[in-house]
Amino acid sequence: MVTSRLREVINKAGADGKPIIVDSRDRINEYCNVVLKPNEMESLQAVSSPIPPRDATLEQLEKSAHALAKTQQCSVCMTLGEKGCVWVEGDEIEVVPARPAPPPIDIVGAGDCFAAAFISARAAGAAGREAATLANLAAGVVVRKLSVTGTATAEEILQRYDEEYQS
Repeated sequence: MVTSRLREVINKAGADGKPIIVDSRDRINEYCNVVLKPNEMESLQAVSSPIPPRDATLEQLEKSAHALAKTQQCSVCMTLGEKGCVWVEGDEIEVVPARPAPPPIDIVGAGDCFAAAFISARAAGAAGREAATLANLAAGVVVRKLSVTGTATAEEILQRYDEEYQS
């Protein structure tokens, strides 16, 4: 359970330059100075958008991620499932595409793997788009693992990279 005191510590650590990613469904508006990782629905809800997630255009999703970033004074990496993610840093908005994994797929663990790969890349010095690309690749590995809470090894991520970018 994340308490208000723990959120204060997280926000302060982010303000002090620590690489932190927050994936909070209902309380995303209580974090600042970190990287927020909402999905489409969470981003639209966070900015009180009346648009149902299924009906939202990519432009509307980009705007919701940008509004969330401005309001919370942070960067946002909004996941779009098989379509990739939207990276917002300052006034820069980039769609970082992903290629859908061929079925059958199992999405259990994909979001957690995305977050782990993203923050690891950022902590190692990767720019936002680079970290998002790596995270998309890692999540693309995980969704192919049926009935297993997914993990992605370096070798598997490199293989996924070769499949997506070398073919």
